[in-house]
Amino acid sequence: MSGPLFSPQDDLPLIADGGERVTLLREGREPGVTIGWAFRRPVPPVRGDRGDPLLRVEGVWTFLESAAPGGVRSGDVLRDADGRRWVVLAVSTAPAGRLAAWCRDTSAAFEPGSTIDIQIAEFRKGTHGEPMPVWRLFAAGVPCRWGEPPGDADAPQPGISRLWADVRLPAGTYRFRDRLGRMFAVPRIIKPGSLTEPAEIEAVPWARAGLYDQANQ
Repeated sequence: MSGPLFSPQDDLPLIADGGERVTLLREGREPGVTIGWAFRRPVPPVRGDRGDPLLRVEGVWTFLESAAPGGVRSGDVLRDADGRRWVVLAVSTAPAGRLAAWCRDTSAAFEPGSTIDIQIAEFRKGTHGEPMPVWRLFAAGVPCRWGEPPGDADAPQPGISRLWADVRLPAGTYRFRDRLGRMFAVPRIIKPGSLTEPAEIEAVPWARAGLYDQANQ
């Protein structure tokens, strides 16, 4: 056994305060920073007041300021022990050297259990100077909702599906893998997403995309 089953320093605060370990994702991006103890105080859910009403669950997460070097900002994400992603809306200081982050979880607005892992391309020069993508994980376990199933004959454009995802996407080249292991290219970002609305993207099955070297899968 590599270590003790119980660590008073690490585990006692979790037991005493009902807290849990969370992962801080800067602007929602991987890799994250582990915060050993955080406590969430729930806030009654509300509904969006414009566009499609989205059920939102809000809460205030409290943790030691020293546990988050560099601080926490609006737009960051806290991923809890159950894998839920809490978008930080505002941050303030709290007693005893802690931070209080007002967060929102909109996963109830998406398909239950439907998540994607998003990758972003970093381009490097190939043997002949051509741009070659190197893929790295951008965000994992992102809740999503399909506008139409992949391959739906009734889609506005055959072979292209529309997807809404609880993420903010800066300009870049993306692809993603769904929970069934299927890979999709993202030929167009319709809306990049914000604190108040999900990202809206177009998705094409990777085998049909014809955009990148298949060896990069």
